Amino acid sequence: MPTPTWPSYAQLMLGGFNEQIGEAVSRTEMEDGPPKQTRRKSRVLATQSVVALLLTKTAYTNFLTWHRVDLSYGSLWFNRTNPITGATVLSRIVGGKLGQATPSNPDLEHWSVPMQIEYWDS
Repeated sequence: MPTPTWPSYAQLMLGGFNEQIGEAVSRTEMEDGPPKQTRRKSRVLATQSVVALLLTKTAYTNFLTWHRVDLSYGSLWFNRTNPITGATVLSRIVGGKLGQATPSNPDLEHWSVPMQIEYWDS
């Protein structure tokens, strides 16, 4: 089965965007002198908080199907473009969990779906 790709109809909103790079260093306090630091990982997971913007009800239901079927409820990795570097990165939804989906108007168009996405920062 080929690796799924982030759907083109789901725009990543950068308002409220943030990124957290994981730790690769082990730090030990010394009795005398500065703490000792040693690199313990060759790569770390980075986490980005993002919001997917879906401009129609159909896009919203298609996104839920993509999450449920293609990603097996968010457990599988997928390819996407990193908004910072522009590079294609293998990513997954942290814990497979989508945040609370919210429509921006009464006719249930323009849905916002927050989530955290992780990828290897190497």
